Amino acid sequence: QFFYPVFSGSDFDRKGYSFHVFNRWGEIVFQSNNFQEGWNGYHQGEQCVQGTYSWKISYTGNISKEVKELVGHVNLVR
Repeated sequence: QFFYPVFSGSDFDRKGYSFHVFNRWGEIVFQSNNFQEGWNGYHQGEQCVQGTYSWKISYTGNISKEVKELVGHVNLVR
């Protein structure tokens, strides 16, 4: 099971993509520049504790060339 975004529009440039997941102290527990790679709930080979994690996605619009950011939360439940 993985947590990753799904893009459905055409205004998305893969080269300008980054995905980060943060713990409650703001430390990065996952990062990727591959839009097909998701977070599996692990950090440095160890399971993360159950709880709420923040995420941020940045990408460049393919048509608009604007840098866009999306943020949210995900609950990790085991």
